[in-house]
Amino acid sequence: MALWVLNALPVLVIIPSRIIFAMSFDRFMPEKFADVNARFRSPHWSILITVILSIIFVFLTAYNPWLSMISVMGVFVLRWLFTSWAAMILPYQRPDLFQQGYTAKIGKVPLITIIGALSTVAMSALFVIGIAQLAIDFVSETWFLIWFIGGALLFAFFLARNISRGVKIETLFRELPPA
Repeated sequence: MALWVLNALPVLVIIPSRIIFAMSFDRFMPEKFADVNARFRSPHWSILITVILSIIFVFLTAYNPWLSMISVMGVFVLRWLFTSWAAMILPYQRPDLFQQGYTAKIGKVPLITIIGALSTVAMSALFVIGIAQLAIDFVSETWFLIWFIGGALLFAFFLARNISRGVKIETLFRELPPA
């Protein structure tokens, strides 16, 4: 798994810029990051912040290689864990979306729910192993916590801001926001 993380690094530098763009388009990051450059037709501000953070992270990784390996793997596993949970509950929480995709069932249980449950077990085990490895190094542990606490604070800030502006949070991710 560790080698695949390193193998994917060139692509992984591009992905966060798209995530930042999508979050700002959904009003959960500064809206400036949703601006699309007229000439290059790309979200230039989200790409710029991603490049700056990537360069900073290169220097931090040079300081402590564990900072990258353990933290990145832990975040990947956590993302896959959340995806596993989504797969388990999708047929029950959003049957309209489930009906548009692959609807195979084993008995009365949707196959995607079974796969999500199996994946949850595997990802939970990997996450526990990752956290145990994080505890070995104080710098990695601190970095991991900073990112998670920072993400939670950012989400809480934009949630409160959107609610105060009258944005209907329950429909925010179900429809396209105004341009």
